[in-house]
Amino acid sequence: SDPFRNDTTLRPYACTPGTYCLAGTGSNEVIEGEVSHAQFCAKGFFCEAASVSAKGSGPCPPGFICEKGTANPRPTPKGFFAEHSGTIEATACLPGFYAPTIENKDCYPCPPGSSCSLEGLFEAEECPPGTYRSDPEIGGFGSCI
Repeated sequence: SDPFRNDTTLRPYACTPGTYCLAGTGSNEVIEGEVSHAQFCAKGFFCEAASVSAKGSGPCPPGFICEKGTANPRPTPKGFFAEHSGTIEATACLPGFYAPTIENKDCYPCPPGSSCSLEGLFEAEECPPGTYRSDPEIGGFGSCI
């Protein structure tokens, strides 16, 4: 064999984003459970390119979600929140609360004069004419009375 041959098939290649490769991994193709191949990043974590462990670049930050194989943390959608690091699935805001933007770490109490009677709201509903709500405890879950 030619000692000066530039055989690029023998060079190590970085694993793709959303995966990790242990030392000695020979392929960036994912075959779960095969240590000679790339593996998906663990749930609750994200892996940028060239990650070498299942925890990759670290836990998913609050306000974001990271499913298995996440390359870039996804912001929580409107009406949902992710309070803690390492969140896998966003939680819907409970009745009486809403989340008007993306990347929510918390939900906000429904403001006076409005109602948040359903789960997962991103807009507080204005009370109908002739009704009002000032205390979230009156009428249950922020309903107008």
